[in-house]
Amino acid sequence: MSHVISLDLGGTSLKGALVDEAGAMSFHDEVSTAGQDRDALIGIILAMIKKLQSAGEAVGVGLGMPGPLDPFSGTVLTTPNLPFKEPFLMKEVLEKETGLPVLVNNDANVAVLGEAWLGAARGAKNVVLLTLGTGIGGGLIIDGELYMGSNGFGGELGHITLDADGPACGCGGRGCFEALASASAVIRAAQEKIDSSVVDTKRVAEFAAQGDATAQEIWNEEGRWLGIAIASY
Repeated sequence: MSHVISLDLGGTSLKGALVDEAGAMSFHDEVSTAGQDRDALIGIILAMIKKLQSAGEAVGVGLGMPGPLDPFSGTVLTTPNLPFKEPFLMKEVLEKETGLPVLVNNDANVAVLGEAWLGAARGAKNVVLLTLGTGIGGGLIIDGELYMGSNGFGGELGHITLDADGPACGCGGRGCFEALASASAVIRAAQEKIDSSVVDTKRVAEFAAQGDATAQEIWNEEGRWLGIAIASY
């Protein structure tokens, strides 16, 4: 049975797995990518591919990662949550270094395909998926087909403007869904209002569970923006 190397690159970690045609994982691993520059990050990706290749023969590589990116050419553009400050030919570089065919797509596009194939959206013809993490991504399936738009940005739901006078977003806009309701937004609010040493949402949740009114207010605001955005879709 053929296997592919499946990679999920996020704002703080890289997850990898060797996956067969039925979607079963025979090996998986995870490494931190926090604080790495672009070249170091590429090195981490290549090391993960090599490790997964040693676990079993693979016929290709699939990489899901935050956008914006061009899924048609596999080019990563300027990314708010990763160290790509200019266009980078991710597909071309990885193929040259590994000798394997590589597909690169937005992580939310990949996620919605996975849910439609084997997950909660199996059998559904129209699906909206949100990925909530360091940033906010979105994936769309319309009439059974992945919708990416003419430039590959069709599912960038995290960059819909909810408040034109809201906080600045890493994409260059203001008041984006991502700037208001992502994990980064929760952490930023907690650092400003509770404790500058807060580095993850788990700590904000702990404050709220202990009865901290400010932490509870932050989570209530998070929920309000989530509700406004989801109701709009």
